[in-house]
Order: sequence, then structure tokens, then C-alpha cells
Amino acid sequence: MALGGYVATVLTEARLFERTSLPLTVRDQMAWSPSGPVTAEAVKVVFGVSGWARVDAPNAQVTLDSGTVLVIPAGAECAGFPHGHARTVTFYLQQDYLAAELRWLPRTHPMVHLLDRSVHGATGPEQLRLPGGAMQHLGPHLARVAQLDATGHEEFAMLSTAAQVAEIVGRFAGVTRPPSEGAVRESVLPRREVAAAVALLRRQPDHAWTIDELADQVSLSSSQLTRVFRHQTGLSPSAYLRQVRVDRMAELLVSGSFGVAEAAHAAGWKNPVVASRAFKRRYGTRACLLY
Repeated sequence: MALGGYVATVLTEARLFERTSLPLTVRDQMAWSPSGPVTAEAVKVVFGVSGWARVDAPNAQVTLDSGTVLVIPAGAECAGFPHGHARTVTFYLQQDYLAAELRWLPRTHPMVHLLDRSVHGATGPEQLRLPGGAMQHLGPHLARVAQLDATGHEEFAMLSTAAQVAEIVGRFAGVTRPPSEGAVRESVLPRREVAAAVALLRRQPDHAWTIDELADQVSLSSSQLTRVFRHQTGLSPSAYLRQVRVDRMAELLVSGSFGVAEAAHAAGWKNPVVASRAFKRRYGTRACLLY
């Protein structure tokens, strides 16, 4: 029996790796409702891309948000409870392969420390919290590696992009510091109204939102929503929507399947010139250089 008396869904190794010869498979998922419990016959590395969720395991409960990385040992049961929404990109790693490769990786990298624990004794999820802004750089690469996995082609490109993800994690967490001294960032669930507003903006980034309409949708006044939204996300609702659109645009450009104007339109922008300016402000480079 599993969490809450429910039998866990088992993701077998055969099921996880049936489409690839690699010891790695990646899934990009958006959750709006509870899921699980689930157990996988592989080590899971879960990247919180956006939103919030509570993750329950038999002996632990952790909060997942943007910039949180969870390492879950093979066989560990977990259930997820989104707060509004939660987008994750999950790496599934064959345990035998991982155990062999860890001997060749630097222990100063915080991910290596957690992965080593996952194959040598850890029984539940352990977490690394990256500092604010990390997902801005990680997000496009996570989306790219998931897309490569989904197409079943370009295995070298997939491994290369996964290596870029590890390098960015190390850069933000600090590869030269002991893992216990890595970036510590408290994660708390936002107010229900803020989570609902964020979910609406992410569900419909192409909608011509106004603060009055968004506030009405979550049953707050415009001034209340603006105040609590900024307090809990660090951005106004309009700035958050611009960020959502720019980050989605970056993911599409990195995929190699979209030009700038196409990516801008698909991400919800009406004017590609305005989109390109917003992109350069956030990423410090021109959008045309990403594809």
C-alpha cells in the first residue's frame, strides 16, 4: 500500500526507456490537479519550472516551486498536489548507469552530492533550491532536452543539452562550495488568489488581460491583487505576464523550429518588435541569436 492507502502507480524501467537507447529519459509536464502516488524504477531529478506544489512522500513533505530541484531515489513513492498549477521537467536516470558514472564526477557539484545519496541510502526526496533568476537560464534548456526526448532523435544533442543543464545548476548553486552551503531559498506556498492568477496568466498568455479582469477572476479588488501579487512573486501582474511570454518565446527559439516572429506570436505577443525588445531586456541578447 502507498500514501493515503492508495496503491502506487509503478513506472517500470521498461516503460520509461522503451523509446530510447540512452540511460536517460525526460518529461515536461504541467499539472493542474493532484497526482500519484507514483514510484519509478529510476532515479528522478525533478526541476520546478513554474508554479507551486506540495510533494508528499512517506517520511517527508516538501514544497516545489520555480528553482527547486528534487532528487528522488528509485522506488520512492511520491504524490503531488499543485497549488494553482505546477510545471516540472523530470529527468529519469537508470540507477545502475548513474551509480557507475558518479565515480567520475566532481563531488563539489551539489547535484552530484544529492545523486550519490539517492543511490547510496536515501529513501525519500532531497532538495536543492536555486537562487531567484536561475530558471530564467535553465528553462529554455530544460524545454529543449524534453523536446529532443519526445521526438526520439538527436541523442547526442539531448546529452549535450542535459550537460548544459548540469553546468547551469552548478553555476547558480556554486560548484566550489560544499553542498550544505549552497544557495538556500525558503519556499512557501502563495495565497490561493495569487496562485489562481498565476495559473490564469500561464494558461492564457495570449489573452489581452487587464488588472480589473484578472482581479475579478480571483475575487479580489484590483489594488488588493496588485499588492499581494507583487509581494509574493516580486513582480506586478503585467510584468509577470511579460516574463511568461518572453520565457515561452525563448523555449520556442531554442527548439530550432520557430523564427522570432513565429515564436513571439505563439508566446502571446501581438507585436514581434515589442517582443524582441522585451526579450533583450530579460536575456541580454537579441532573440535572433537563439535559433
